[in-house]
Amino acid sequence: MTRFFNALSILGSFVWTAAGSPALEAKECRIESGLRSVGLLELYTSEGCNSCPPADAWLNELSRHGLGANRVVALALHVDYWDYIGWKDRFAQPIFTERQRRASQRDGLGSIYTPQVTLNGVTIQRWGDTAKLGAALDLIQKIKPRADLALTLQDIRADRLGVRVSANVHDTNDKSRSAIYVALYENGLSSEVRAGENSGVTLRHNYVVRKWLGPFDAEDATGEGIAHQIDVADDWNRNNLGVAAFVEHRDTGAILQAIALPICR
Repeated sequence: MTRFFNALSILGSFVWTAAGSPALEAKECRIESGLRSVGLLELYTSEGCNSCPPADAWLNELSRHGLGANRVVALALHVDYWDYIGWKDRFAQPIFTERQRRASQRDGLGSIYTPQVTLNGVTIQRWGDTAKLGAALDLIQKIKPRADLALTLQDIRADRLGVRVSANVHDTNDKSRSAIYVALYENGLSSEVRAGENSGVTLRHNYVVRKWLGPFDAEDATGEGIAHQIDVADDWNRNNLGVAAFVEHRDTGAILQAIALPICR
């Protein structure tokens, strides 16, 4: 339990601003961390795994239980090691498999599996209990933030998106050992699975990570911050996209802060 709370993340209240006209002409939107800490919830999942749909459905419903981005930043990371059984998950990326492997090694787990859920880098065994998750997030919000984060979306167009992240890690030792990650995610996705363990099932997904950027050194994110341009693929629904950013300690996996906002329109 001590390790769990030592690994807990940072964030809280948000400030959101947008300029420009709606849709494709939006110029900028911005969010800043506040006084409360927010958790980072990562679901490692696959469309080829027949035990994953309940976890996907649980993640999809978090906001309806009051667990929105002001309390928890949720990301669905589709892994690729189930693709061999007949259904290739179109959302799977090898980088997510590698991230899961590193997280499991830190947790002392002997293997990786799906579905696996981590909260601020620590595996949750009973992930489907929303009440217990809410209680854990209440405790997280009482922890003093260890970093400040600001996320700005700029030059927003139909085919591209500019992202700028700035961070202030409070402790000097944390700053030298921390990294920043950025994830572009999409909601409202569905797949009609035609092979593998979920053959004949229509799967619905939210928070699916489409683009993963990082790690960037936290020391480089002060002041003007880190800027990156993301190309938006033709088959992504721009109205359902959002961007998340978080600061992670490289050695412990502790999440120093997390933040997320939808693309302004």
